[in-house]
Amino acid sequence: MLLPSGTSGDQLLAVAKQWTEMELLTEAIWVRPEFLESGSTTPPRQKALVLGESHNGEPIEVEIDLFEQLARQQLLTVRLLVVRSVSESLEFDEAQQHLVDVLDQYISLALPLPVSTGHDREKYTTLLRLNLVTAPTEYESLQGSRLINSSFHANFIASAEDRSAPLAGDAFVRHDESSRQFASFTMMHVAAIGALWSGLPVGLYELLNPSGTTGSQLYLSRSFVSAILTEGLAQRASARVLRKVADPAAGAVDFSTELPVEGTYQISDSERDSFVETMVNLTFGFDDNKLSYQPSPEAERVRAVEQSLAAQGGSFFTFAWDKITSIPRHMVRGSRVKFATFLNTVLHGGEDSGYASVHVPEEHLDVRDRVIMENRKRIAEEKERADLALVSPVTPSDVRSTPALWEDIRSLVFGMLDGSNLEKFGFAHGENGWPIFYRVSDLFADPAAVHKVLNTDDSWAEETGEDWSTTSSTATIMKRLSEDIVALQGELEGELRKIVDGQETLETIDNRIHELRDFLGLQPPENDSVKAPEQQKAGA
Repeated sequence: MLLPSGTSGDQLLAVAKQWTEMELLTEAIWVRPEFLESGSTTPPRQKALVLGESHNGEPIEVEIDLFEQLARQQLLTVRLLVVRSVSESLEFDEAQQHLVDVLDQYISLALPLPVSTGHDREKYTTLLRLNLVTAPTEYESLQGSRLINSSFHANFIASAEDRSAPLAGDAFVRHDESSRQFASFTMMHVAAIGALWSGLPVGLYELLNPSGTTGSQLYLSRSFVSAILTEGLAQRASARVLRKVADPAAGAVDFSTELPVEGTYQISDSERDSFVETMVNLTFGFDDNKLSYQPSPEAERVRAVEQSLAAQGGSFFTFAWDKITSIPRHMVRGSRVKFATFLNTVLHGGEDSGYASVHVPEEHLDVRDRVIMENRKRIAEEKERADLALVSPVTPSDVRSTPALWEDIRSLVFGMLDGSNLEKFGFAHGENGWPIFYRVSDLFADPAAVHKVLNTDDSWAEETGEDWSTTSSTATIMKRLSEDIVALQGELEGELRKIVDGQETLETIDNRIHELRDFLGLQPPENDSVKAPEQQKAGA
């Protein structure tokens, strides 16, 4: 892209940097007359800029040698696009014209161009010389013969209009050196002709001339995009894309009218749960299993005590002797408890009901029972604190999240939405590209979603909507549903009892009919559908 010199070139390069940073433009080589080293004779040394982004996503500018860079790469098509801007305050750019002549001559020598039409064009490089002229509305240049040149394959004159549609009103194109409005208007046509739009494989010239016929041609380039002159194109385009991607239900692509994102394919509904489960497992393994459950260190110290045969035997006989000797003590204590209770009942009307009472001996527990009771009390206290913590605000924890943990979570989530960084997490690159979720709702619950719940107040046919703002009523709905389920089960059991009773009545009637036939000596009809009780039981 050969830009003009001076302020016009500065503004165009600034717009190119901004749009490249927003990923609207792909990589290209930007050349200016100021980049030609002074004093260079033949061959010239031409510097150039390549705009792009680093591995971290930060915008970068790489300064290169133009001819050295062209020699390092095998290119099938090279577009030399000369960008000329004219207005009342801009004279004909002589420095740019000099650079056009120099580059046209030496690029033709540097690239392996076919020398005749009989050569295999796929083995050689195709050089397209394109010329773009932009001017404000109603401006007529006196340098028309110099601006349009037959040495180019195509000359494009940008239509000086700003319309959102072919039949919409014209906001007109004006040139103001203090604003980038005219530069944005020019860059729109540069991106279309030079195939700089992200995702655009060919330029405007290839679309208009698919057969590749040679010869100079003149085209009038028109662009129907609103807000070009308000410097809002990039912002509006980015906002539109973000609004579309952020729609949890519609998704990033409408497959009825659009193609899938290049290098990706949509995860089917049948595979969605397995991918989500894989993401959950990966998340719990990030940062040395920071989010996974870690068992208490105290549980590791509880191990079975290993004893010798003699120690085990001694412990058993000690325990047996303690129990045997404690039997008389428990007998005496039991008698004292019964006698004290009897005295309290007879003399004082019951324990703790009168002015005085007889002391009742307390229950005596051995050492082992006391240990069990103390452990039970401690567990009950721990459970009470745990129940309280479930309904209490979050308190500071000893476990601290790390930037690495959140970085991995963000990379995984956004990778499953745009196809980036998936190789880092072990996902396989298929024939159609990387598997991604095209709908955000496949990963996260939509806060605006309304769940339909049967309204049990009036009729089963009616439904009520529940969303995140009405979660407090969930318990009431669950209670009503549980009551209806119990009532329905009762009705089913009642109907089942009726069926059983009816079956018993039918069996009784069949037996009576069979007895009457035997008493009267009648033979059962050949097509009698009534079976004998033994046959019915065998059939059951």
